[in-house]
Amino acid sequence: MLFTYKQFEFCLYCFKKSSDYFKDEWSICHISNSSNDNIYLKKKVLKSYLWGEKSLIICWEYNIIYSFSYSVPILYFNACFDNGKLLSVNDIEILVHDVFKQQLQENKLGIFSQQEHPYTRTPFFILHPCKTENFLKPIVSISSNINPLVTWLSAIAPVVDLNIDPRYGTVCFNKEKFDSLSNNINHSEI
Repeated sequence: MLFTYKQFEFCLYCFKKSSDYFKDEWSICHISNSSNDNIYLKKKVLKSYLWGEKSLIICWEYNIIYSFSYSVPILYFNACFDNGKLLSVNDIEILVHDVFKQQLQENKLGIFSQQEHPYTRTPFFILHPCKTENFLKPIVSISSNINPLVTWLSAIAPVVDLNIDPRYGTVCFNKEKFDSLSNNINHSEI
C-alpha cells in the first residue's frame, strides 16, 4: 500500500492549511455514513475560453478523492457552460492542454474517462489513477519536505487546466509525521 487513508487525510489538511494562507479557495468536504467518515478537497473555478468565434465562461469543479482500490489520490473534475449544461467528453478533449492532446488522441481512455462520483453519485470525469502509484512511489519513499499531494497535483493539474500556485512547493511538510502516522489524526497538530 503506497498511501494509507490517514496519510492522505494528513496531506489534505496540510494542503488546505496552505490553501487558506494563499487564499486559493480549496474547501474540505466531509462525508459521513454508517460505516465511516471520509473527506475530500473541492475547488470551483470560472474560466473564460475562446470557443470558435465566441467567448464562453466555463465553470470547473475539481475534487481530490482517495482511492481505496489504488491507495492513491484521484482527481475528479467536471465542467459546465454558464447555462449549467455539462461539457461532453469531446468538449473536454478540446480544452485539454495542447501538450497532452497527442497522447489523448492515441489512447482515448489513457488520460481520463467519466464515472460516478463516489460521494455525490453524479457523473464526473477522472484522471486515471493506474499510473499514479508509479509516479508517487519515489516521491513518498524519499525524505522530502514537500507534500506528496502537491507534487502529484502539480504534475497532473495542467491536463485539465487546473493551475496550482507554485508557492505550495515552498511550504514545509512534516515527512516524519507522514511516515509514522497512526490511525488517529489530531487536526490541531497539523
